[in-house]
Amino acid sequence: MRSTSLGLDLAGVEKRPTGVCLLSENLEAQTCTVYRDNELIGIALRFRPSIIGIDAPLSFPRVGGLRDCDRKLISMKIRVLPPILGGMRMLTRRAVRLKEKFEAEGFKVIECFPGAARKILELPGKTEPKEVAVKALRKLGLKIGEARLSNHELDAVLVALTARLYLEGLAEPVGGEAEGQIVIPKPEAVKWLTRKL
Repeated sequence: MRSTSLGLDLAGVEKRPTGVCLLSENLEAQTCTVYRDNELIGIALRFRPSIIGIDAPLSFPRVGGLRDCDRKLISMKIRVLPPILGGMRMLTRRAVRLKEKFEAEGFKVIECFPGAARKILELPGKTEPKEVAVKALRKLGLKIGEARLSNHELDAVLVALTARLYLEGLAEPVGGEAEGQIVIPKPEAVKWLTRKL
């Protein structure tokens, strides 16, 4: 499978599960769960995706608890956690380290947020049963197998989808470059996805 995007729902520590999704050119999603950084790097090196999206802050705020991109999402009524809050600090450190390793191998890496994808693409919320979310993603043209997805794998699908949309010019970064940016889908992405059916 030629992967155009790799989505990671990153855990704060290696002993907790990280959801992974490889999304092919024809929107076929393959998911798995891994734990260690070297496993994630191995997947990227094996499949050579055009882009890697990570559901984790890839930078710290310069001042205070929030970055400009976090404040932008909050203004859109999308709830985010500050990168410096408790376990988020550990997650951010791991994400920054991973980003540096991926970039050293020549990969393009972006920060994504599944909550933004859910809201903008009008997908079921996180409290809805996973089966409802999978059905909605299939209606958008994603090919997702019958195997039961974990919550982490489902979020990884949303991250991989956002990264793919970014390649198509259908997702955009919010926030200033100085503090880091979060890539979110554009509303017109829904029309592009359903037109591909």
